[in-house]
Amino acid sequence: MTRRFEEGSLVLEFEDLSRARRWDTHQAYIHGLGKIAPGTKAVDICLWTGAGAAVLEVTNYGTARIPFKDLAVEVASKTRDTIASMAWACVREISDEPDYERFVRRFIDCGMGAKLEVVVWLEADRPLDAVDAHVFADEIRAQLKPWIYARVAVTNRVIQTDPKRAVAWLRVTSKNRRDLR
Repeated sequence: MTRRFEEGSLVLEFEDLSRARRWDTHQAYIHGLGKIAPGTKAVDICLWTGAGAAVLEVTNYGTARIPFKDLAVEVASKTRDTIASMAWACVREISDEPDYERFVRRFIDCGMGAKLEVVVWLEADRPLDAVDAHVFADEIRAQLKPWIYARVAVTNRVIQTDPKRAVAWLRVTSKNRRDLR
């Protein structure tokens, strides 16, 4: 069964319902670390793929208008806070959602043997090309170290059309149903 999440004008779809959770609005985050540690932030989606754990942040750079270095710091901070909030939530019953604890434990376990995959979908007035996306991904990777060693990908409507650079597990459509990947 496909799981769908809406983020702004986009619809994100994942093949397996049990493998993805919206984390920035999840009870375990909001009533957990989000409540006891003001200033923490979370990524939009946490999921596990065949390759391991992944986080997805969707950002509209057209409205953000901050330097890429600051945006990289923001993504890295959200990633670190998300991992911390999942570890905190893992041992506390703070969600009524069935299987949330199993999901969180499995997500954390997935990250133990493989690098975390950090994916940023970057909407912009002028879409990034592959070179700019690579530079931005390097900046995020640098901001994550030394806490988290991750594979980082920055993608958008243009990059997702290139089979060599597309994030395989990510399917994005616009709310008006135009397929963006």
